[in-house]
Amino acid sequence: MFRVNNAELSTVERRGPERKLAEGLFWGLQWHPSGEWLVLVDRNSADEPFALYFLSIATGERRRLTWPPRSIGDVDGSVSPDGRTLDVSTLGLKIIVN
Repeated sequence: MFRVNNAELSTVERRGPERKLAEGLFWGLQWHPSGEWLVLVDRNSADEPFALYFLSIATGERRRLTWPPRSIGDVDGSVSPDGRTLDVSTLGLKIIVN
């Protein structure tokens, strides 16, 4: 089970403790087909545009996937069922990255 609010993303194991994976302003959470990663929209600081990241469920590691122009940010993204294609929406534009 996952709980998301405007500051924290945590896992909660059945009868176990809550474990924080990430904090900040993020959205667009979707599972990677492997089940090991979440795809989300986030940014490192208020000076950066929003971009797509992978977030490891096991470790909390974030891997940046896109580098949109500073004046434009990513608003959504998803991974194809085979995990090989990333679909990115950037302020109304749709870009497919293979």
